[in-house]
Amino acid sequence: MSPTVHGYTGRVFLETRGANVAAGWATWTLKRGAFTEAAVARKEFVAHLRQGAATDADYSAAELIFGELVANALTHARVRAVVRLWFNDWAHLSVHDDGGSFAERVITPAALEAQSGRGLYIVKALARAMRIEGTGTGWVVTAELPVAAKSDASDLRKMA
Repeated sequence: MSPTVHGYTGRVFLETRGANVAAGWATWTLKRGAFTEAAVARKEFVAHLRQGAATDADYSAAELIFGELVANALTHARVRAVVRLWFNDWAHLSVHDDGGSFAERVITPAALEAQSGRGLYIVKALARAMRIEGTGTGWVVTAELPVAAKSDASDLRKMA
């Protein structure tokens, strides 16, 4: 299935989304500050995750990782963030924003009185692996989720 265009009444925030669960992927494009639409995407993310995941998956941790990464991206993006879910042996989530305000640093817990700064620390603690890359036009954070792919679909996805 190719990405489709979805319009909402009022301002359009969720520009495109597409999915091909058989091939093991889903994509959402969200405009900066589109937190209400991100909640819709989060529900869709969990639905896609459940379709492609083994039964013993940690869906709660994966949903929390989605929420933290997408909230960071929508806060720091200049225009939009692109969110991708795909499966290999494990589920992967990447969030690419076009913002430039992120500074590479060692990810440590924020001070108790801090208003922000805990998101990447939480993601790092819950994900099987996490990578942060500067692209020259923004940042991509990729997390290997604690969600194994269905074994009967893994071979099909590797061929796609």
